[in-house]
Amino acid sequence: MKISYEHANPQHGNESFLIRVQEPHEEHTPCILVDAGDGVDIETLLGTDEYLVAVLLTHAHMDHYQSLPSATQPGVPILTSPDTAAILNDVLAEGNRNFDLGDTKKPLEQVEPITDWTDVLGETISIRTIPAGHTPGACGFLIRIQDGEDTIRILATGDFTVRDAAGYPGLDPSPYFDVDILFLTAATADAVDDCLTDIIGTVAEQTNAGSRT
Repeated sequence: MKISYEHANPQHGNESFLIRVQEPHEEHTPCILVDAGDGVDIETLLGTDEYLVAVLLTHAHMDHYQSLPSATQPGVPILTSPDTAAILNDVLAEGNRNFDLGDTKKPLEQVEPITDWTDVLGETISIRTIPAGHTPGACGFLIRIQDGEDTIRILATGDFTVRDAAGYPGLDPSPYFDVDILFLTAATADAVDDCLTDIIGTVAEQTNAGSRT
């Protein structure tokens, strides 16, 4: 099995990405889209031998859902937390008043709130949400992929905080030390690249010196 990923909107924030799960004995490759921010073109991302099995929506901020209507495909579930699902109707309606999001009825019909493990490709790929802080309803995703007798575990946090957000629990990293693949995404702009690089360097120095940052 080969697992790979591709940034889905590198020119528009870089917080969205496509995960490919390629099995040598299968002709077609199942894919998972994590968030659908500005500039995500799912038709261009998917090759002729690839298909979407799920869209994962981490939270209802514009930079994570702006392309959701155009990324919605028939029969493909949009998985998110129950609280994000509950507000999505109002969020998309408000977004459409300020931006041309397209037909927001399609994604609303395919949203599936989940809390426990949910199979999206038989028993090969299963997904569940985890608390992520950041904003009410925000979640990360654990993705469990079965490769014969081996299990591959992926954690995609989306935006997160370790502190609670308006009563919603933050990300507790302690249960997830055994993940095999970790996606921590960060959006940057040319104007702040140098500043962010300096910040990351400082954090790395402090961490190596024993800081708990």
